[in-house]
Order: sequence, then C-alpha cells, then structure tokens
Amino acid sequence: MVVKTPARKLRTKESQLSLAIFPSGSQDAARSAGIISGEMIPYTITPTELGLLMVAGSSRGLLYVAMSGDAESLAEDFSRRFEKKGLQLGVRLTDSSASKLFHWTQQILEYLAGKLRDWSLPIDMQGTPFQQEVWEALRQIPYGETRTYAQLARNIGKPAAVRAVANACGANPLAIVIPCHRVIGSDGQLTGFRWGIERKAALLQLERVLAD
Repeated sequence: MVVKTPARKLRTKESQLSLAIFPSGSQDAARSAGIISGEMIPYTITPTELGLLMVAGSSRGLLYVAMSGDAESLAEDFSRRFEKKGLQLGVRLTDSSASKLFHWTQQILEYLAGKLRDWSLPIDMQGTPFQQEVWEALRQIPYGETRTYAQLARNIGKPAAVRAVANACGANPLAIVIPCHRVIGSDGQLTGFRWGIERKAALLQLERVLAD
C-alpha cells in the first residue's frame, strides 16, 4: 500500500498544524481527566490512501488518531470525545509541538506504507479503567494476527464481558496505534470498526501480506 502523502513531504505540512485549547472555566474537567489545565493539544490532518488521517497529541503522547473522508467529521468526532474534558479545536501554532507531532505522524505513515510494524510512540490513553484494560490487551495482539472479541474478553480475565469488550473497542480513540482492527467476529467476519469496514479490511490485508 502506498501512502499518497509520503513521509518526506510532512515537513511542508507543519505550518498547517492547528491546536486544541482549554476554554475558560474547564480546569476541573481537565484535571479530572488527567490533562494539564491550559495545555495546547496540536493536531494535523494528512491525506492517505485510506482517506484523511488526523493525529492529535498531548504533552504525554498521542491522544487521538482517526480516519475519515472529510475533515469536518474528524473535528466533530474529536469534539464528541473530548469536549466534556475541556478540549476544543483551535488555530494557534507552536514550533515545538509541530516537531513532535511530525515525528508521531511520520511513524503512522510509515506503517501505512508497509515500512513499520512496531511503534515507539508515547500514548496518552483517556478512558475508563476497563477501557484502558481492553486497549492495553489490543496492543498485545501481534502484527498480522487477529483475535475475536470472546478471545479478548478471556485474555483480560472477563470471559462474560464480550459485549463490554466490543464497546471498549468501539470507543478506542487511537486508530491503528491501538489496533482494534485486529479484532474480528466469532464467525471470522469483519465487524464493528468505527472508521469503516473497508478501512479495517485494508489494514488487515496490509499486515497479512507483509507478515507472510
């Protein structure tokens, strides 16, 4: 799979980075979410063969990675996930955040180009303890392999929580990096990928070919 925007061109896009900021009066929500009050959250949107790729990160690591056909739906999804935590998308820029974000985005693009299997990315997972437990289990699924929701539930020691595990997979805020695309139905069918079944199939095919 070839990414339309190669990594070497990313530096020209650093000037297009925007930022998310805390609105006034949101300090309590930010503090309870484990986010530093007033912290700037940069994001970038880059075209790829799977559509637009949005990458956003806090000072602790990646906060949000998503794919869509248009930038508006990405912004709306980000707002639905994070506005209660005091985050909203803005327009200010900082060179330091651009440099860090470039490095993170480049790794994801290299994965999509079939050049990278293992991440060296810091992650800032914002979710409930159960969600984070499921997301950590997702990170343990090897490249090129799949697991069912039932297997994932057993792996975290909660075999009866298959539906809750599926819901946690659906709430994953970090597409690709937390590989919920590697989870399939008990009948082997591709199900439940919030960024589109076609993208899930493409990611699995990419990994399957390169893992052989």
